[in-house]
Amino acid sequence: MKPVLLLAIILLVDACKVYRRIPENGIAYSKRYNFVFRSVLDVEDYFVNGRLKRSVAYHANGNIAIDMRSSGGNSDTMWTVYFHPNGQKMREMLSVFDTLRWENDWYDDGMQRLSFAHGANDRQTVRRWHANGIKSEESEWQGNMRHGKFIEWDLNGRRIRNEMYRNGVKIK
Repeated sequence: MKPVLLLAIILLVDACKVYRRIPENGIAYSKRYNFVFRSVLDVEDYFVNGRLKRSVAYHANGNIAIDMRSSGGNSDTMWTVYFHPNGQKMREMLSVFDTLRWENDWYDDGMQRLSFAHGANDRQTVRRWHANGIKSEESEWQGNMRHGKFIEWDLNGRRIRNEMYRNGVKIK
């Protein structure tokens, strides 16, 4: 390959890269598509010593959409809060080393929708509520399989399912 052609290819490939200035200390502004809200959000990323410490995204109406922070200065522990466009809290969650430790979700009127807790020995507890505020489900999991109780209620609060599982297999 001729040197001129090789240089032209290198320059073309280099021109296609997207460079973003990440400040050592300060704020970087951008617009990003968010799949939860299915829209483009205005984002402010806050950096300290070259590390992302907080990211805040805004809905088109100016209300906060997402507030994500590293906990205690440790970027492996992330606390994230999502907000409905009307300003009501939508989801609050804590992740440690990319593992979801707990999560709470709410309907846009403020009623609780979901509660998730990741406990010891890879055990998880899930609780869900109908939009009218009545509990719809309570279940226990281990390793992505039902393990423990699984109770389900209808919209009127009547129990419609009461089962026990071990390693994903129904035992009662």
